[in-house]
Amino acid sequence: MRILLLDRTTSSLYRLLRVLDLKNVSFSGFPSFILQLIHLKYLSLNIKRVEMHILPIGSLWNLETFILRHGGETDLILQGIWIMAKLRHLYIYPSFKIEVPPNSLVLDDLQTMTTLKCPNRIQDVLARIPNLRKLGIYLNEKSSFSIPDFSARNTSRH
Repeated sequence: MRILLLDRTTSSLYRLLRVLDLKNVSFSGFPSFILQLIHLKYLSLNIKRVEMHILPIGSLWNLETFILRHGGETDLILQGIWIMAKLRHLYIYPSFKIEVPPNSLVLDDLQTMTTLKCPNRIQDVLARIPNLRKLGIYLNEKSSFSIPDFSARNTSRH
């Protein structure tokens, strides 16, 4: 078993890290050292308990794939996702919420998003993700959901 220890003296060694797969390591909260690893392209985490319901992941601007498994006891909101222009695949289990701030970027590269807790205005979310190919939506008995109109979306393949 390998243990990843980051402190002031060793964190500079990992700053250029591109891939970090910690899915088999269970954290008790969001490890703040990860926000310093701005060159990450792939990140997989397993968090037993999310202490803060907002994860400020926007500083990971190079991230292309983000996989997060969390305890699910609180509604998780990803903050900063709309400035992550390189993001291609987003997998959050069991679910997460996102908010669309005014004047946010269009995420042209995002192709996979799961498991989104259905927002009231899913059309606002989908309008910012024109090339989405896979969408997982979490619905419960209180959710009101209607299938959005995809007819205006770009259907051409790259």
